[in-house]
Amino acid sequence: MVDEAVKEKKFRLQLDFTDEAIKELEELKKASRASNRAEVIRYALRVLDWVLEQRKEGNKILVERKESEEIREMAFPFLK
Repeated sequence: MVDEAVKEKKFRLQLDFTDEAIKELEELKKASRASNRAEVIRYALRVLDWVLEQRKEGNKILVERKESEEIREMAFPFLK
C-alpha cells in the first residue's frame, strides 16, 4: 500500500559556522531537547517569524523579571 501522507520537500543547505557558533548551537540543542541541529534552526526560524509578526502588528514583546517583577520591553537591535 502506498503511503498517502504528503511529504514536504526538503532542501539541503550548507552553512559555515565558527567554533563559537557551533558550541552555541550545541548548547541550544541540549537546552531545547532538539533531536538535531537542523531542528534548533527550525525552532529559531519560528521564533524570529513570530517576533517579526508581533512587530509588524505594532505589538511589544515584554519580559517580566522573576525576582523583581520588573517588566521590560525586549530590544532586538539586529531588527532595525
